Amino acid sequence: ACNGLNNSYICRPLCNLKCMNKSFFFRTENTPMIAGLGKAAELVNENSELYEAHMRKVRDYLEERLESIFGRQNIHFNCRLKGSKRLCNTCNFSILGSGLQGWLVLSRCRTLLASVGAACHSEKGDQCSILAI
Repeated sequence: ACNGLNNSYICRPLCNLKCMNKSFFFRTENTPMIAGLGKAAELVNENSELYEAHMRKVRDYLEERLESIFGRQNIHFNCRLKGSKRLCNTCNFSILGSGLQGWLVLSRCRTLLASVGAACHSEKGDQCSILAI
């Protein structure tokens, strides 16, 4: 099974059977979520350049900190080539050293949500079936 954000937090419904009465129906509980998604899309449309600049700044800060902690010779930033286009919200790197495995490094992280591969990893270190296709 893939591990990641889905195991990091618990989502609770705004309305459950205890609050059901004549004024609440299951068919209306998604209305606030639909409205929220619409508002989020509106905000992104209006502020995409600002959001992109902020995400790029945070990504660059993360990369600077990783480099200062692990040392320039022990870390390689993948796809950080001159002239290449990069996603502003993605940092793809390899920690270089004998005995270092991504899943093992991440298992020791307490304040970072990350994954090896594209979207998931196995605690056993084997590749996610999605990535093996």
